[in-house]
Amino acid sequence: MDALSLWIQILVLLALALVVLVSVIARYVFDRSLLFENALIQLLFIWCIFVGLGRATWRGQLLHLSMWTRRGPMLRNWVDGLGDGVTLAVLGLLMYSTISAIPADVSTGIPLLPVSVVWESAAIGVGSLLGAAGVILRILDSNIAISRLGATLIFAIASWSVVAVGAITGAWTLALLVVLVLLDVPIMAAIALCASALVAGGGLSESVSIFVNQEINSVQDVAFIALPLFMLLGGLVAQTGLAEDLGRFLKAALGWLPGGVGVSCVAAAGVLANMTGSPIADTATLGGVFIPALIRDGYTKAEAAALQACAGLLGLVFPPAIVLIIWATVVNVSVTAQFAAILVPGGMLMATMMVVVVIRGIVKRPPAAGGSARARTSWGHELGSSALGASPVLAIPAILDAGIFTGAFAAYEAGAVALCIAGGIGAARKRVRRQHLALVGTQAADTTVLVMAILGSVGILQYGMFTSGVDQAIGAALGFVAGSPILFWLVVNIAFMILHEFVEPIPAILLLSPFIVPLAATVHVSLIQLGAVIVVNSTIGLVLPPLGVNLYVASDLAKARSTEVLQKVWPYLLGSVIVLGLVSAAPVLTSL
Repeated sequence: MDALSLWIQILVLLALALVVLVSVIARYVFDRSLLFENALIQLLFIWCIFVGLGRATWRGQLLHLSMWTRRGPMLRNWVDGLGDGVTLAVLGLLMYSTISAIPADVSTGIPLLPVSVVWESAAIGVGSLLGAAGVILRILDSNIAISRLGATLIFAIASWSVVAVGAITGAWTLALLVVLVLLDVPIMAAIALCASALVAGGGLSESVSIFVNQEINSVQDVAFIALPLFMLLGGLVAQTGLAEDLGRFLKAALGWLPGGVGVSCVAAAGVLANMTGSPIADTATLGGVFIPALIRDGYTKAEAAALQACAGLLGLVFPPAIVLIIWATVVNVSVTAQFAAILVPGGMLMATMMVVVVIRGIVKRPPAAGGSARARTSWGHELGSSALGASPVLAIPAILDAGIFTGAFAAYEAGAVALCIAGGIGAARKRVRRQHLALVGTQAADTTVLVMAILGSVGILQYGMFTSGVDQAIGAALGFVAGSPILFWLVVNIAFMILHEFVEPIPAILLLSPFIVPLAATVHVSLIQLGAVIVVNSTIGLVLPPLGVNLYVASDLAKARSTEVLQKVWPYLLGSVIVLGLVSAAPVLTSL
């Protein structure tokens, strides 16, 4: 089941890219529009998400806080049983809702496609069935199958009762959500359970159609397919050696500056961010190129890892930042406007890192590898040869940005075009291998499923909060913020800093957006400025424990202890804190 569902996901993702690319070609070459494009993309994407959800559930990959992994076996057994039980109950609710919706869905067609809506809801049913089977099979494979299965069934029945009987309603469901998340229940399942309780309110049979409709409506915006397309692009750039070409050119172009190798590391991260939109991809891809070069240039392993970890954070801020695409689509603002708003803050972050690197270079003056005289002699030749190799790589972000900011392409269309160009360059240089495609496709498919599964649950939660009046209760509770932008920014930044210590930026946004978006309206804060602030805030959490993903990736690449690396990141993080304060206080910085 694992391999089959994975390859179905990968093939569907490639089919999505092909449909988008054909649509772009039809529009600009043949002056024709594919009327069915959006409907077909939405249908394929829904199947990709929910088939993948079954696989992720079976493999135990659903996102959770992992706060109880080092506890005793008995306690861990009950915590795992709680997570599996809630997940099983949620999957059961989705299957029940799908089956109940079949009579109405059969008679309703998908616009511009010769099929009924039942094909969309069937994806949820099939994925939920695969996931439920996966949970049970995974439990039976464990060493304590009987006791674990017993705990799972107890919690599954209790979770179903919360929704069906209305055991917990109103604002208490949000308290339950916090408790479940802290107890390592998968974030998707915790949100979905509490959201279903809000929507049902003790009347499960009357609410089943809402579950399916809100789940589908929350994930079917075509803008979301930018997530897997840009992940495929970043993975392809990494696996085909294009990032190495970029790194060699920038080292040759900027290596003469004080701290030149470090400056080129930051510059390369900024350029690569313009193709991947992912900080982890930036760090992992460039770490193999620049960490050894930084060590040769006089950096310790910890210093080299710290710089690479922080430079990789630029993948969060520059277009096509995946976090910004998700934020803009969720809160219904223009993706292009959100991209434009982050350019100045992103440039400020990049500049502060370069300033730290240059100051270090002036103070320490590390010796150049190979001797300065020899380096000066070969500089011109190295610059020329590396520029030739890097020029196709540099063309990708140029075409991507031109397409997005001129309005020629939507963000997801730009992703498909850039993916085609990168694939063509890799194939022309004979660097594309089947194992590369399999690895890149697996990473893109898995991440897409995990993010979109949470997003679907958040859609139900937002609907439930609105219909139950919980959103108004929250607004009243946070009334002290109304009219005070200073208090608003303090609450938002502190909340995200705390949450970023445990979850990555996209889940953090999906968890908090239902609460902070209504609050922003009370202090007249633009959602575009708010998105920019959240992203800058995220750059801090990704290099601080216990989450600290970039910190751990760079430490592993440098073979350095993460505690030593942590001591070296503070000069760069100080720049992030300064930029965060400026962007929060000055809306003009995000008003391009």
